[in-house]
Amino acid sequence: MLIKALCDYYDKLKEQDKVFPEGYEKIKVNYLICLDDDGNVIDIIPYDDETQMPKRESKSTTHSEIIEHRAEYIFGLSHNKDAFVVNDSVTKKHNKFVERNLEFIDDIDSKLANAYKCFIKKWNPNKEVNNKLLEKMGKEYSNAKFIFCLNKEPDKFLNYDKKVKEKWEKSFNQNDSNESRKSICAIYGDKRIISRIHNKIKRIYGGQSTGTILVGFNNDSECSYCNEQSYNSNISEFAMNKYTEALNYLTENNCRKLDDVSIVYFAIGNEQTKECDIIDFIFEKKDSVTSEKLENVLFDIFEKISKGIITVDKFKFEDFKGDFYIVGIKPNVSRLSIKFIYKNSLGKVAENVLRHQLDFKVRGESRPVYLWQIRNELLSKKSKTEVLNPSLITKIFESIINGYKYPIELLDCVIRRIKTDRDTKEDKNIKINDIRIGIIKAYINRICRIENKKEEITMGLDYDNNNQAYLCGRLFAVFERTQESSLNGEELNKTIKDSYFSSAMSRPALVFPKLIKLSQYHINNIDKDSSKVYFNKLIGEVVERLNNEFPKNLFLEDQGRFAIGYYQQRQEFFKKKENNKEKEEE
Repeated sequence: MLIKALCDYYDKLKEQDKVFPEGYEKIKVNYLICLDDDGNVIDIIPYDDETQMPKRESKSTTHSEIIEHRAEYIFGLSHNKDAFVVNDSVTKKHNKFVERNLEFIDDIDSKLANAYKCFIKKWNPNKEVNNKLLEKMGKEYSNAKFIFCLNKEPDKFLNYDKKVKEKWEKSFNQNDSNESRKSICAIYGDKRIISRIHNKIKRIYGGQSTGTILVGFNNDSECSYCNEQSYNSNISEFAMNKYTEALNYLTENNCRKLDDVSIVYFAIGNEQTKECDIIDFIFEKKDSVTSEKLENVLFDIFEKISKGIITVDKFKFEDFKGDFYIVGIKPNVSRLSIKFIYKNSLGKVAENVLRHQLDFKVRGESRPVYLWQIRNELLSKKSKTEVLNPSLITKIFESIINGYKYPIELLDCVIRRIKTDRDTKEDKNIKINDIRIGIIKAYINRICRIENKKEEITMGLDYDNNNQAYLCGRLFAVFERTQESSLNGEELNKTIKDSYFSSAMSRPALVFPKLIKLSQYHINNIDKDSSKVYFNKLIGEVVERLNNEFPKNLFLEDQGRFAIGYYQQRQEFFKKKENNKEKEEE
């Protein structure tokens, strides 16, 4: 499924001129070697750009490429301790370069090709150990890539020479004439040359710097009917070149890191870049989000829903056409391992991602919550060594993409952090904040939606919610507010939130009778009579809804409801405070 999808994606990229045609690949070039008509090196000038080169052959032995670009092959010199030397290794590489490139270019008659031919015949590594042009590069020489041009025409490269390209494309296509290597391609279903070795995939997190293969067979036990290496897989060179080129394009352009897994994503059947918009809505854009907020389709939808212009149920994702693939890749000892593949319609994934963001919203003006923010809230702010289980983040990602229930480990982890973390004078939002409450709200509401129940948690304070845990959370927020009001601006080293929140969250019946007595003490110390009446009335209303009895124990989900009740009641106090200030200013 994956390789066929990548081949189809390659065709899409080719139509958009985002990948090179078959037989070519992209090489990052650092220098131009400027030749005169007689093949003498006149200058070596910096270039630093990508160019189209004949496709390299994957071989583990010393092997020169057509139109070679590597320094040691071209010049036959090795840079060692600020000096250029000739040794057996580079001599072998240079001889391979001379042999293969002279054979290839011998019958090509063009001005640049003839100069290249003369260079190959003239260049003597033993006489060039003190070459001034090479010495200018210094240490950069060893890893530099080169292309050839004429000194008078530095904008015309050897790899783009018309006759060189014709010769290369002819020789590349002639490979199809080898009947002994042909078989039925598992991807296209017709008879083609089967690929022996697959091209490497680059830029995978944790993979080899030179690239890592996705398909490969190295052990004798993997031989089948005397078919060795990738002859076992029956993937044609045609398909292999397509899928590897597409995957390398994705690792460079459409790739995100999820702990130790590289995630690539692509859509087929969609002419725009909506797949990137969807992923940006989970991981956040690589650059600034705010500067392009209105240009992003999902952000635009998000804003309209916030303003009540549309709802998710009424919105139709008609513009999101095609299939959407999300692939998690992780390297092992010798090759790449596919950790997961998610395939769904682009519109369905867009809807699931949007619902995820709406589930996490706890206030009308709150911004989207990204995956890295969720992860940060599951770790202690004090610890620099704590590591989250990678499987948890993967499960969360899967829930977002597929619209599944969030994992129970997510709720357990955030409740544990709320219980154990403490606010500081510098940061009052460590223990309870928008994201942590959003996690709990999303977890509970998603279960209700999947089980066809009414969503339980609203975005603001719900006066009609009679859940005992929710009411206990509200009541604790009232007790905390009475303590703050009684201090008249003074600060305490330890508040009731510091002392009792965790135990009240788990065993309300054990803690709340004591908190009621403390609240009466705090209310008596408040200066304003109107505030005393307000708090007494509010406490009475909430306790009455509890039927004058506190739950003995709260299990995990109810502990989450407790935290939400506390948070929403606190926000309501601040909202009233802001409204009163606005009235006073008017």
